Amino acid sequence: MTTQELWDQLTHPPAPEDELWSVFHENSKTTRHFLALPDAAVLARMRQLHETLEYAQYPAVPLPERPRPLTAELGPVLRGRTSVREFAQSTVDFDALASVLHHAYAVNRPAGGGQPRSFRTTPSPGGLYPLEVYLHATGVTGLRSGLYHYDPAGAVLRHLHDGDLTRDLAACYVQREIVTGARILVFLTAWFERATFKYGDRGYRFALLEAGHVAQNLGLAAAALGLGAVNLGGYFDHELDDLLRLDGVTASTVYSLALGPVTGDD
Repeated sequence: MTTQELWDQLTHPPAPEDELWSVFHENSKTTRHFLALPDAAVLARMRQLHETLEYAQYPAVPLPERPRPLTAELGPVLRGRTSVREFAQSTVDFDALASVLHHAYAVNRPAGGGQPRSFRTTPSPGGLYPLEVYLHATGVTGLRSGLYHYDPAGAVLRHLHDGDLTRDLAACYVQREIVTGARILVFLTAWFERATFKYGDRGYRFALLEAGHVAQNLGLAAAALGLGAVNLGGYFDHELDDLLRLDGVTASTVYSLALGPVTGDD
């Protein structure tokens, strides 16, 4: 076998048959035939869509104006980051939770230059920010157990459901024991039209990429504050979306994380 033949074999494996992932990947490629919307149409649609869901009818829990800073050096945090699957049952400080959320997806710059969206701590396609962040908390100091929505623009949590839903949530996951032991579960949900109206199928891919950015921020911020975190992709989508009251089509859970004190901090 020649070097060229070996290269061709490595870079051009047999095409998969009837694999939906390959159909998605092909359909979400950018081509020169894609007709982009005019800038004026994009801006008009952005103004019609929510920057973030408001949930104004639900009780608001204000977040600190000055979140706890991350003083740990980046290098040690990156080297020390690991997936923590067993958590201590001590409580999590509310300020620590607020800091994790702030450094993961908060507004860090106001809108400007004709851009109708404020900017956040993660990159986003066209500044569209198609994600909404929900969380379930138990054992967080000063925060009632229940389901919350995080509003980055308003810097508040909205209390959507009062009471511990751990058992119901655990039933939605493959690794139930991780969910049962966590103090905080974070759900990254995508509202696809916020990205697809501009980018078409590519917008769906962009929403998934953005969820990865936010998840990494969450994990690193947690590690910098001495909290454990593990990324969870093994969940039953329909059941989890139903629990979060998402229709699973226009909006759906695309990633989640479990957070809590590391063992030995009791």
